[in-house]
Parts: sequence; C-alpha cells; structure tokens
Amino acid sequence: MNSVRFVRPQQNIESGQIHTVYGLFALIFLMLLGMTRFQLAVCRASADYLEDALAAGNLASELIDVREYGMTHRLVIPDPDAAYQTYLQALQVGLRLREDGTSELT
Repeated sequence: MNSVRFVRPQQNIESGQIHTVYGLFALIFLMLLGMTRFQLAVCRASADYLEDALAAGNLASELIDVREYGMTHRLVIPDPDAAYQTYLQALQVGLRLREDGTSELT
C-alpha cells in the first residue's frame, strides 16, 4: 500500500515577529477605541450645548402665560408674533447665528 504523506512547508516566522504583530494589532485597536470614545464625548458635549441654547431661547421668549397655565393647564400665547421674534433673537444669541441663520463658528 502506498501511503500519501502531506508535508507542510516550513514557515520562516520567528516567535518575536508574531508577538510584534499582536502587539501592533492591540495598539491600533486601543487607539481606535480611544478615538471613538473621544468623538462620542465631543458629540455629547455639542448636544448638551445645543439643548441648553434651545431651552434658553424658549425661556427668554416667554411663549406662554405662566399664570394661566398654572391655574388651568391651558397654553395661552398672548402675542404670538412678538413671542416668535423674541424666540428667534434668543436663539440667534444662544447658538451664535448670523442674520441668515448660519453659524458664526464656521
């Protein structure tokens, strides 16, 4: 009977090279993880800033009659046009917007 033997070719990789490759992979993975966490932190901070600016704009415009809302839980806006203009001005200051609505920061 003829038996067939499979012979593996020898690899010329030293154990130090394998450890170096694994170390570089781990380092790159940790760097990508750190960059992702930093980007998420920046997005969260931007969202908090935007939320605060919108809330300040809403509070500054005094859109509703607070006394009426406290007694009857109905929203009454005495002068919608004046309230809207005040809201736009507060929003423009809070978000640092130009007259056309674009950002001053860009």
